Amino acid sequence: MLGKYAAFIVPAFAITGVVFAGMIVAALAHARRWRRRYEELSRK
Repeated sequence: MLGKYAAFIVPAFAITGVVFAGMIVAALAHARRWRRRYEELSRK
């Protein structure tokens, strides 16, 4: 159905999806930290 290269392509797409999801989570966590830091500094 997917061809003879499916054993390579499907895991590559899965790994790419996991890496992208991790990058998004890391970016959101980093932004949250910087927003908190900004709010702390702007209150002073």
